[in-house]
Amino acid sequence: MANKNNHIDNIVIAAQKLFFHDEYDSVSMSSIAKSANVTKAALYYHFKNKNDLYLFILNKNYSFFKEKITELFKTEEFRQKNVRDKTGKILAIVFDFFILNKNSFLKIISKRIGRHHKHFEKFFSQAREDVIEIFKPLSEEIIKYKNITGKVDHRTVTLVLFSTLNPFIYEYVFQNNQKLDSKELIDKICFLIFNK
Repeated sequence: MANKNNHIDNIVIAAQKLFFHDEYDSVSMSSIAKSANVTKAALYYHFKNKNDLYLFILNKNYSFFKEKITELFKTEEFRQKNVRDKTGKILAIVFDFFILNKNSFLKIISKRIGRHHKHFEKFFSQAREDVIEIFKPLSEEIIKYKNITGKVDHRTVTLVLFSTLNPFIYEYVFQNNQKLDSKELIDKICFLIFNK
């Protein structure tokens, strides 16, 4: 069993690096096998094709992110915070996941997957719906705090909240802006939302 897990780990690490640096279509199963130092037979034993492997990588990274957020919501310390501090903490985790830990997840999902996109559409749709559901309690708290009940739903609040980070994530990851101060950025976003 340990050997099987080592193979999978080696394959995933190698594939993730290749997907990080190259376009989806440029990465072949042969190049993944070579980079992972496994035979193509071993690669195909664990993953039926490149789409299957790519989806595995997406799920693995997303599961880590989802688990981290879900665990935070369960802590008493988090539940005791005010809505502004909760929002700041969540934004910090999102930012850290995509940026500060140099997680290649964003670069991997942003690679042009062109004609293969339909294979991953279900993953992206489900991930978006999961995030909206996970953040529902916080979104509802923001709605109540802002006194906008009945005017905006929790789905909209969650999507807007996440979209505030998009340009900064893009700037940091794709334009390699190392001067971004995440704490200052999150404080500014929270100020815009809560006026404090």
